[in-house]
Amino acid sequence: MLTNQAIVIINLATWGVSILIAVVFSLIAVFCENQYIEIKPEGIIGIATLLGTFSFTMTGFIAAIGAYII
Repeated sequence: MLTNQAIVIINLATWGVSILIAVVFSLIAVFCENQYIEIKPEGIIGIATLLGTFSFTMTGFIAAIGAYII
């Protein structure tokens, strides 16, 4: 079972990692010469399907973890 303290520590670590990744990507975007990826119009359906499938899968995964913890 997770304790309150463990949940708080994991939460803070997750936020810290997320902020660090956002800062790194922002610095790369500002200081490096990057090129944008061009997405062809016919590829949008495949990308949307992939993102939708991933979203449904992660929702179920998180629900299963929540049910296990409870």
